[in-house]
Amino acid sequence: ERLTPGQAPRTGEIPSPCDYGGRRSEVGDMFRRPSVRELKRQARLIGMVHAQAYLRELSAADRDDVLRSNAVRFELQAAYWSAAADIGEDKAMKAAVKAARSQADRRISTARQTGRVPYGGYRHILSAAEQDVRLVLADQAL
Repeated sequence: ERLTPGQAPRTGEIPSPCDYGGRRSEVGDMFRRPSVRELKRQARLIGMVHAQAYLRELSAADRDDVLRSNAVRFELQAAYWSAAADIGEDKAMKAAVKAARSQADRRISTARQTGRVPYGGYRHILSAAEQDVRLVLADQAL
């Protein structure tokens, strides 16, 4: 049972992490907005493409084709501007960058656990995913 704003939990119940004193977290609400969820979904594609290229599941040329795709760029930009209208440009950019980096990191870490990862660091991949998100959102050529 979800608490309504201003409603205290019943005695002996522990409020969920999103509830504080019977109120939902405003920050949590901000990042649960449909526009922000869509932005994160679009940005995760950038991170996944970089991770797959690093893992050699996707060629570098195919990665570049995806990143240069007008459809991919348009969807990410549309999601960004929608989220920026809801939460502001800085927070929208931060959410997109974090989503791309996290997706790349998660995909590579999972592969590393199964022993399917090239040896060496991969932080440069996370930086490349971040840079490409920023370039697409700034509408610059990759």
